[in-house]
Amino acid sequence: MEQVISQAKIQTAKEIKQQAKDKKVKKNIFIYVIVILILLVLAYFVFTFIQNNKYGFVDKESGITFRSGDFYLADAMESLSKDQNIYLVLNVLPEDMNNLSQITQQLTYLLTVLSYKNKNVTIIVNVMDEKRGTISCQSNLGNYYENKELTKEECSALLNSGITEIIIDFPKENLKESTVIVNANIGQRYIYIQTKTKDELQRAVTLTTGLLFKDIAAIEDSINNFKINMNSDINSIDANTQVDANAPVDANIPIDANIPQDTNIPIDTNIDQNI
Repeated sequence: MEQVISQAKIQTAKEIKQQAKDKKVKKNIFIYVIVILILLVLAYFVFTFIQNNKYGFVDKESGITFRSGDFYLADAMESLSKDQNIYLVLNVLPEDMNNLSQITQQLTYLLTVLSYKNKNVTIIVNVMDEKRGTISCQSNLGNYYENKELTKEECSALLNSGITEIIIDFPKENLKESTVIVNANIGQRYIYIQTKTKDELQRAVTLTTGLLFKDIAAIEDSINNFKINMNSDINSIDANTQVDANAPVDANIPIDANIPQDTNIPIDTNIDQNI
């Protein structure tokens, strides 16, 4: 009897040890599972962050958000940069027409860069109502020396022709955020810039051209050198223009008040008064 009891005690002790061991293993497995789940979640966020950065980013200096649709942003910009024909579309409200001088610098910079890259640029000024419906439309039709008023139908045909567009909305302070949306799909290729202020528009245009053209620094250097040389040539012409300091300037040219006036000039009184 005592032997049976002794064996039972030994068996119970073994079971207790085994149970404790099993609990420890289960606890360790639980910890391992938790660690793996945390690592998976972190990996997901890291992957999502990397992917989102490829499809867009937020400029730290201005807060402007760049976003692309079906392509990585860099790939979309590279694709658009190869297009030869570009429509530069300026969307404005009627009250903005008197303030276009506020964004002249930004548009001039963009046009200069595109011209340097030998792009065929057509400028379109699209005057819209509050619901973004076209009221009137003007375009140079690709000729910098021309500006033609277009009908709504003609304007719509241009805007829906499938040509790559750089669309700029006149800055509006009531926007939630300033954005640059990029789409490089076939038949619908555009860069759409919406900003709150003219300064953010300048920043957006500068960043956009930098993303479009990898050699933007060299382009800007060439443009600046051209301006410097042009100003130098103008100053040189002015400096070399010879003025004869000895040339008489007589403001007292005498007028002979005694010049006879001939009052006997014959007048033909037979002129037909019905002419």
